[in-house]
Amino acid sequence: MADKTSVKSTGRRKAIKKIAVGVGALAGYHTLPAKWTSPIVDQIVMPAHAATSGTSLHDPCSLTLLSGTQSTSAVSISVSGYVTPPTASLPTSITATSSIGASVTITTTTAADGTFSGTATLSDGPGITQVNVQTTVTGADGSASCSISIPAAPPSTTAPPSPTTTGGA
Repeated sequence: MADKTSVKSTGRRKAIKKIAVGVGALAGYHTLPAKWTSPIVDQIVMPAHAATSGTSLHDPCSLTLLSGTQSTSAVSISVSGYVTPPTASLPTSITATSSIGASVTITTTTAADGTFSGTATLSDGPGITQVNVQTTVTGADGSASCSISIPAAPPSTTAPPSPTTTGGA
């Protein structure tokens, strides 16, 4: 008898499932509009991060000391940087300012790979201990800053004393 009961309850479950699916489909059909119309898009709003994305200037820039020390009258540096995504021909302004206060501005443009570079010579030494650089690229977001410390003068070397000979012999 146990077998007949389990067969009957399995059949009842299948019948109840079919009835539930049918009722659900009928209810879903009645919620649909009588006539389908295509949606109208009046306006597309960009997310905040997408609206501000564009060309960006990499910060910090890169500096290399080409010549000079704290005891020389001039210090020369090389400045380089880049923008992402790579964009050519963007006007670039590089301003180098010495620790004494003199400044030099270099204007250049970005290359096809988005890089830029320039050389600045500051002639207000001796006494320059640091050079600060600020770069801006027209058409790119942000600015870049970097600095370089100028080394002290190398120690002077003295030659060993020359041997002296005394008269005699």
